[in-house]
Amino acid sequence: MRAAVAFATIVPLRGAPPPAGLAVALFPLVGAAVGAVAGGVRWVAEGALGSGGAALAAALVVVVLTGALHLDGLADCADAVGARGRDRRLAVLRDPRLGTFGAVAVFAWLGGVQTALSRLDSAEALAVLVAVAGCARFAAVAQAAVAPAARPEGLGASFAPGAGVVMACGCAALLAALAPALVAPWGWALGVGFVVAAALAGSASATVAVRAVGGRTGDTLGAVIALFEVVALLVAAAFLG
Repeated sequence: MRAAVAFATIVPLRGAPPPAGLAVALFPLVGAAVGAVAGGVRWVAEGALGSGGAALAAALVVVVLTGALHLDGLADCADAVGARGRDRRLAVLRDPRLGTFGAVAVFAWLGGVQTALSRLDSAEALAVLVAVAGCARFAAVAQAAVAPAARPEGLGASFAPGAGVVMACGCAALLAALAPALVAPWGWALGVGFVVAAALAGSASATVAVRAVGGRTGDTLGAVIALFEVVALLVAAAFLG
């Protein structure tokens, strides 16, 4: 758990080992904890900021707690969309500068998350954030299990979970995904749907990554987390709102 928390958040845990095996399987629980903190902020801040302001504050908490790692991956992948050829796309992914497509992707993510959370009441937002943030990490693990590494170095190359780890990660995601059952009669069905959707999103994003850049990278892993978060939150808002 120390390795999982140190890798997936900005919590300063000195001496934590690199994530592998069980640590990777625990990623959904770490994500669920991030979602719980963000949901708590959404709940507490609503009285002072209203639903819209509290929703934006919750979105920013997710960004801060994760060190903007996933949002950075989404932005880099968006910038790479306009490049032609695998080598050029990989070069764009390595470029630390934010391009036009990347900026649009960041603002779209923030807008989508804020819109979704503002349509939910405080309890619903908390439960859904726990479920979605947990399942989003499962989507990244699923991508890593399916797609080969695009290059021999970097985060993508070192992140290669086996079948057992993926199954354990899916079980952890299911635990997080059952949170909506606490606030809605059919919330358990929504949660199970999130787990299935995360597995499908991971597999589909693996196919896209292989075709675009030859396999997974740290940016593609972060991008699928961010994309799953915003889409799943919007679906939850439509389902519960």
